[in-house]
Amino acid sequence: MGNDKKVMLDGNTYSHDLSKIGASFIRDNAKKPFFPYLPITIPTPPWSVPRRMSPRFEKSFLNLRTNWKYSHGTKVRNPVAAFAGMMTRMDRGVGQVLDLLDELKMQKTLVLFTSDNGHTMKGTPTRILQQQRTAERPQTRPVQRWHPGPLIAYWPEE
Repeated sequence: MGNDKKVMLDGNTYSHDLSKIGASFIRDNAKKPFFPYLPITIPTPPWSVPRRMSPRFEKSFLNLRTNWKYSHGTKVRNPVAAFAGMMTRMDRGVGQVLDLLDELKMQKTLVLFTSDNGHTMKGTPTRILQQQRTAERPQTRPVQRWHPGPLIAYWPEE
């Protein structure tokens, strides 16, 4: 998780758990230089979100096919709604870390946020893939020449 110490996680650890672990590490190391690596797994499968978050997005995506089956066997009723819920949950977790930095008055802390573009779906309708197009073609294989990914730098006092 940070500095030179690895934190081993079980197979049931999710991004909101990682945000809590990261916040705890920051709090414990606030008085000295540190480097936390917070590998948030969203937007990769399995796509799941707590039931209480799902209704917020269910009605927004009613026109899409339901019961998609992914190559790894995960089934979700409304994949786009699950994805939207996951992204909201990730946003909350990142927000908690940034709020903690503010609370601890650590405005000189550089935060870098990056991500890949998620997982590809075997059997995804062509129209969905066309919306994901990179310069040459949609990402339909794990390894391609390139695909865009975000990098956000946040450094309040610089």
